[in-house]
Parts: sequence; structure tokens; C-alpha cells
Amino acid sequence: EGILYIYTTLSSLARTLLMPKQIFSPILVPFIHDAFLNKDKKINVNFLSSIAKYGTLFSSIIFLIYLLSFDFGFNYYGFDNDLYNVAYLILIILCLSNILTVFFGYPGLCLIVLNEEKAVFKIASFCLLLFLIMLLFSSNYFETAGVVISVLIFDLSKNLLYTKYLYNTYNVKLIGKIF
Repeated sequence: EGILYIYTTLSSLARTLLMPKQIFSPILVPFIHDAFLNKDKKINVNFLSSIAKYGTLFSSIIFLIYLLSFDFGFNYYGFDNDLYNVAYLILIILCLSNILTVFFGYPGLCLIVLNEEKAVFKIASFCLLLFLIMLLFSSNYFETAGVVISVLIFDLSKNLLYTKYLYNTYNVKLIGKIF
């Protein structure tokens, strides 16, 4: 019961790191549509990479604040001290998963704007199947750590496959240019 409460609390907290991506998604649809309708062969979606870059920076700063205040929050909620390491692992992995989601930008949204719903469905279905298989095995062997690692791999594989499909089909890079 304690682990479930910690997981739901920390997953809600970790989802706040998706704010940079969630805020801009509905606003960007017309701009993405216009960029892909451009008559030139060169598709100008550099603004999406910039949003991903600054969003990743913002999410990383919030993540550091979460890490610095973790002890206070853990003690404030009065969790059992035996669950400290599990809670810390959950927080780190779920936050990294969401930061990576922000870093990848908007490949799924771009594919939907480009009427590639079938590709989005196939990729999401494949990743969901992979997630369920991983969840079955990893939760039995690694318990809570297996669950959050499965979530991380699900998000990572989905975003990687969306990005790869978008690049292979339309030669578009959306990942935040940090390095």
C-alpha cells in the first residue's frame, strides 16, 4: 500500500516536468501545419527544436529542485523510512522519462498533423505491447524498479520510433539541440 501511494504521488509530481511540452502542444498545431505545407522542399521546423531545448532546460531545473527537496517532502508525508530508496528511485526514473519526452519534442504531433495516424497507431501499439511484456517480467524480478524502468523504456522507445519515422519519411529533426 505504501509503495502504491508513493508511486502515484511521485508520478503526479514527475508529470509536472511535461509542462513545457503540454503547454505548447495545442498552440503549435497551426504552425506545424503551415511549416509542412510550405512549398519549398526544406521544411522549417527549427522552432520545435528550440522549444524542446528550452523545455528540457526548464524541466531539468525543476527536476533538480525536486531532488534537493526530496528529503523534506519524504519526511513531511511521513512515509516509512524503509521505502526511502524505492521512492528516490521512482522519482529519478519517472522524472528522467518525462525529461526525455520533453527533449524529443513533438514527433507524434507532427506525424498526426501530416496525416500519419496509422504510423502513430502502429508505433504506439508496438511500444504498448513491448511495455506490457516488459512489465510482466520486470515487475516479477525487480518489483517497483522494474515497473518504473518499463515506463522509461516505453516512453523512450515510443519517442525514438516516432522521431526515426519522421526523419526517414520527411527528413525532419525535432530533437532539442543541446549538444
